[in-house]
This record gives sequence, structure tokens and C-alpha cells, in this order.
Amino acid sequence: SAGQPPLFSFRGLFPLILMLFGLWMSYMLIMGRNLLGTQKHKARQLRIREQQFRSLFSQSPDAVFAFDKGGYYQTLNSVAQKIVGLSDSDVGITHYDTVLKAGVINEFDRANFETAFNNATVGHSQSCEVCFTSPNGSEPRDYDCDFLPIVVDEDVTGVYVIAKDITERRQAEENQRILKKSLESSDNGIVVVDTRLKDFPVVFVNPAFCQMTGYADREIVGEPVKLLSGPETDEEDIELIKKASREGRPLSLTLKSYRRDGAPFWNQVSLSPVQDERGQVTHYTAIMRDISDKKEQEKRLAYQATHDVLTGLGNRALFEDHLVHDFSLAKRSGQSMAVLFIDLDEFKPINDTLGHKLGDELLISVTLRLKKTVRPTDTLARFGGDEFVLLLPELGSVHEAEDVAERILEELGKPHLIKGHELYISASIGISILTDDLEHPEKLLQQADMAMYKAKQQGRDTYEIFSQDLDNKLSKRVILRNDLQEAIKSNQLFLHYQPQVNQNGELCGLEALVRWKHPEKGLISPADFIPIAEETGQIVQLGKWVTTQACRDAQTLLDMGLLKGRMAVNLSPMQFHRPSFLNTVRGILE
Repeated sequence: SAGQPPLFSFRGLFPLILMLFGLWMSYMLIMGRNLLGTQKHKARQLRIREQQFRSLFSQSPDAVFAFDKGGYYQTLNSVAQKIVGLSDSDVGITHYDTVLKAGVINEFDRANFETAFNNATVGHSQSCEVCFTSPNGSEPRDYDCDFLPIVVDEDVTGVYVIAKDITERRQAEENQRILKKSLESSDNGIVVVDTRLKDFPVVFVNPAFCQMTGYADREIVGEPVKLLSGPETDEEDIELIKKASREGRPLSLTLKSYRRDGAPFWNQVSLSPVQDERGQVTHYTAIMRDISDKKEQEKRLAYQATHDVLTGLGNRALFEDHLVHDFSLAKRSGQSMAVLFIDLDEFKPINDTLGHKLGDELLISVTLRLKKTVRPTDTLARFGGDEFVLLLPELGSVHEAEDVAERILEELGKPHLIKGHELYISASIGISILTDDLEHPEKLLQQADMAMYKAKQQGRDTYEIFSQDLDNKLSKRVILRNDLQEAIKSNQLFLHYQPQVNQNGELCGLEALVRWKHPEKGLISPADFIPIAEETGQIVQLGKWVTTQACRDAQTLLDMGLLKGRMAVNLSPMQFHRPSFLNTVRGILE
């Protein structure tokens, strides 16, 4: 009403409004400042992420390409530029098909590339491998390509292609494949062990190893390689392998190994260390070859080289080796030893009459008899033909050698029943005994040989002990034998002719008698050299010379009219045993 103050006054509210407006403006300023700071922070974060992406893009060791959906290059890093030969000026105007045509790529890889790209443009990530030769003409390279869709606002706007150069990896894989196939197809057993682990476990074996040892690969891989050793494996060989492994050096050796079933075999092993990039030995490769057959053949050859094939006895080489050993041992220990030279009597007529097969059977029978008389420490050998030699070490006296000789003569004298034949044979035995003055072991064999010839002269089926007197006599005979051979060659021989008369005292022929005039010793009696010629077989050559010379002289006498009747020539029974006797005489007469 009039005269009263109004209930509401704008003037009273104005200060409040001004205060509220100030507060609102302050709030808006603060909020604006905060919003501006937030925007700046987000912009900063966006720039950082963009730089990070750019670094990933530019610093990547792999080639990175960005394409639009049409296949045109939008951006590519430096690695990608080198591959395709493009620069920034080509971006946006060059299609990937143009680059593929400029380089070299086969149709199969090109089709795979296009298929993968098209699948990526519809949102499906893809991968494929291609071999591509850059337009600059460099060597072809293998690439593992990942095709990734570029998605913006849930829409595919392009395709990223990340290409990793896998040429070296591919080559390494190919080399590894070739190596593995080569190892698997090798005829030699191959096993690889890891030397960094205890007991050297096996990490690889090839089929040839499994076939050689009988182990399946699943049984051997992871197991220690020492399972191939056994009771007869030489410990020195094992130590050699361990030492080579510790020193990281190769080794070749032959050792006895064992198959899965326990059967031993001779294993020729070549060990080669495998080093890593730092030069540290990490593995060992063992190339194995089963040489059991070769070893067996070597064993047979060694046996044949030292043993007589027919009787199985040692031969001259083995005997002489044992002789040297036992001789040296006897000299050091002061013990005695003996050598017996055994020559069968009248073996040749049996061999010639009944045949060589029966003769061989007789030699085998003789061998069995001789083995009955020897000790395990003795050495019995056959020198060939019908000659046997026995080495008796560790003798207490000469009588022991004589006892052995008597047992031999007794055993050999018993009948030999061979293929229905009852054969009798004897032997002549020469014995030589080790003396203090003897320096060379072969001298024992020579002395036994000389004593055997003396036993022959004594009527055979006996033994004779060597003596120095015998040595002197036999030495003269040996010299005379050698001189006789020279006499036949150098015309030291000549003929005397003794007249033959009939009952009426008339000349009816001549008898040729051989004479020998030695250039130093003068005339040598036929009673001395004829027996030697008979024993040595020189009588055959001597008789041929006498017959030839007598025929020549007979022709000369005929031409002179002085030969009346026959020309007689004395021949040895040994000449009649020769199959060529008649042909030889006929040839001389002609």
C-alpha cells in the first residue's frame, strides 16, 4: 500500500547478480584454461604417438609399404624404397603391379600377392611368401609378406604390407635340409652328441647308424653315447675319445663297439668337433663304419702270411719270429733251448706214386702225430714239402730234446691209415742245442738242418745232434756243392773214355766217365762230388751235360772213323724219375 516499502527491489538484488556473474565468469575462465590445457596435452600425446609410429615405420629393419585400397603406394620406408626402386615422388601415382612387372616374380608368387592384397582390402589379414628380383637387377630375394588392413572409422581405407627378407633364413633352411638328407642317406653311420651336457647325450642318428647298431632312433636319442661300448672295448680308446673331446680336436680310431643285441663289431670312427659362433665346441659328429669284414679279411691274410694252408701249422716266417723271441729270452735267463729239423724219409715216392691228394692227407696225419709230442710252449712249423721244424724253449738238458726226437720217430713209425692205404713213413731229425758262444738265432736252424742231413747219411729213421766236427764236414760239402754248380756252368768238367772189349778182346765200345778239374784244388775225385750231386739233385743237370758231350764226341769219332761199337753213358736213377727223361735223351740224340 501507499507509504509502505515494496516487497521485492531489483536494486537490492543487483549486487548479488554481479557477484554471481563474477563467479560464473571465473568458473568459465578456469574451465576454459583447463580445457585448453587438456587439449594441448592430448595434442602433445598425439604428436608423440605419431612420432613413435613414424620411428617404427622408418626405423623398422623390414620393408613397410602403405597402399590405398586401389593398390597405389601411399607411403613406404627406406628399406621398402630400396626393394622396389621408388622414391617419395612416386607415392600416390604408382601401382604395385607396375613394380612387380618392372622386377622379376613368377606367376605363382604374383597370384599369391594379389590374392593376399585383395583379402586384406576386405578386412582379412593375410600372409604369403614371394621371391622377387628388384628392378635394379640385384640377386633374387625371398620375402615373408604380412598384409594388414588399414582401418579408419571401422572402414578399410588401405593395406599395410610388411615384407621381411628371409633369404638367408631360407638358404640356411635349405642347407640344413640338404645336410640332413645327406646325413640320412649316407651309407656310414652318423651320430651327433651334445658335449655341453653330462655323458654326451645323443641328439641325432641317421638310418645307417640304426641299421649298423640295431638301435631305433627313439632308443638312442637322449641317451649317453657310451652305451655302444662293452667288455672288450679298449679303455685306452675310450680315454683317447675323452681327451679329444676335452681338447676340442678331431680324432680317428678303430675300436670294438657293441650292437643292441650284444654282438661286437669293429667300428672305424672319425670324430669332428662342431663349434658355435664364438668358437666353442658344442657338439661332436661321429662318422662310423663297420669294418668287421675287413678286419676278418685282414685276420685271414695275416694268418695265411704266417701259417701253412694245408696243415694249419706256422710257416717259416712265424717260426723265425718265435725263434728270435725265445732265443733272446733264453740268453737273458740262462736257460737252454733246442731246434729240431724233421725231414720225412721217402715221402716223394709215395706222393708221386699215390698222388698229391693222398700225399697231402699223409702230411696232415704226420702233423697230428707231431702235435701229440709237443708242449703248449713249443713251436711246431712246416717249411714246405715234407720238412717240419720244432722249437723247444726252456729245456733243462740235451736229453729232453733227444726224448722228444725219439717220441717223434716212434709216433711217425706207426702205420698211417689213409683212404684204404696203410702207409709207413719215417723221418730224419737234426737237433741243434743253444750254446753260450752262439750269437745269432738263425744259426740254430742252420745247425739243425746240417744235423738232419747227417741223420740221412746214417741210414735215416734216426736223429743226429749237431757238433762242431759235423759243421766242418758239412761246410766242406756245402762249398763243394756250390763249386760243382759253378763247374757245370764254366766248363770245368771233361770226359775220359774207357774202352770196352768183348770176350775176344776186340774193342766194342766206349764208356764216358766224368772228371772235374777245379781251377784251384785240381782234380776232384768222382767219389767226392757224385754223391753230393745225387743228394742235391745236381746230378740231373750233370747227367744232361755228360750225355750231350758224349754224343758230340761220338759224332767226332765217327767222322774220324775211330768209333767202333757203342758209346755208353752212366745215368742216375734220379734222372729216370723225371717225366721229361725220354724227351730229353731223344732231343740230345737228335
